[in-house]
Amino acid sequence: MPLLPPEVAALPVAEAVAVIADLSQRVALREKCTLRAATSASLGPEWPDMITLAHLAAPELSWAHGLTLREAATRIGVSPIDFALDALAASRLECSAVMAVRSPRSGAELARIFAHPAHMGGSDGIFIGAHPHPRAAGSFSLFLREHVRERSTWTWADAVHHLSTLPARRFGLGRRGVVEAGAVADLIVVDPATVADTATYENPRGRGVGIDDVFVAGSRVLADGELTGALPGRGLRRSLQT
Repeated sequence: MPLLPPEVAALPVAEAVAVIADLSQRVALREKCTLRAATSASLGPEWPDMITLAHLAAPELSWAHGLTLREAATRIGVSPIDFALDALAASRLECSAVMAVRSPRSGAELARIFAHPAHMGGSDGIFIGAHPHPRAAGSFSLFLREHVRERSTWTWADAVHHLSTLPARRFGLGRRGVVEAGAVADLIVVDPATVADTATYENPRGRGVGIDDVFVAGSRVLADGELTGALPGRGLRRSLQT
């Protein structure tokens, strides 16, 4: 996504891989990709140091997970852009990465946004890959640790509104996001004194603590911190029911 020009990214996978792997097109493609990354508002000239490899489907590249593009390229003596293009071709585009940003927002700045009553918490974390973004495992326990217990951005009741009730209403998910008779029993039991995230960029799969019991549609899926094996979850579609 941050590298391929749109005319290549829009192609069917087999055609895109053929273009990327075609050495007769490599010089032009290398220039386009490098310019796209270097002029990105999020990445900029230091882009090889700001893209960390999260998932490469090609088994022979598993050694590169958790390295930046520059680190991986240096290990085998190629340029970062050539490593990226070769990896995309070898993995048939099944790749994901963690991208740093040039100007991250501080917790205080985020708190001002989160305090707005229309704010809803969510995560686009991707669980696939050997070294995913820590947001996949840590977003919601971070919300509770930082913005309830430490910063007091929210009360506990506010947290329920921002992370559960309002999203369920906004997306029309039926009788969810509330604790009342007749509602779907999606529930978590939180220890307000200890809930915290442990996932970091170095250890992205660190599990949250202080949430030891979780119920999905009334079935206990986490009991005393251990998975029960129950799989009651399902995909949801918008419902007109309120």
